[in-house]
Amino acid sequence: YDGQLTQLTKDHSYVNVLVENGEITEEEAENHPKKNLIIKSLGTEKDIEPDLILLSYRPLTTLLLCSDGLSNKVSKTDIASILAAPASVEEKGQLLIRLANENGGEDNISLVLINRMNEEV
Repeated sequence: YDGQLTQLTKDHSYVNVLVENGEITEEEAENHPKKNLIIKSLGTEKDIEPDLILLSYRPLTTLLLCSDGLSNKVSKTDIASILAAPASVEEKGQLLIRLANENGGEDNISLVLINRMNEEV
């Protein structure tokens, strides 16, 4: 809120467990050799317990759903400034994808932007 970028979900990875337990910092996690070792994913088990988040958000809020192909290549600062820019949702999405590609872009880059403009939903 108020120009802040807030991550609502958590990565289901070995390295994120280390961060949550205070064993390493977020900065150390960025380059950890086991960064891509996942501990929970769709399609690996017959039954899986999904994470569910009940979310209410204020007018003029933008919700970004994205893959790590974006979040690993574009800094939180850059994402926040692009989302706050006076541009259309389409332009913001294109800019985020272009920046991720410019920063390496070796992974799939997926995103959905939802912009709540007013009180009526």
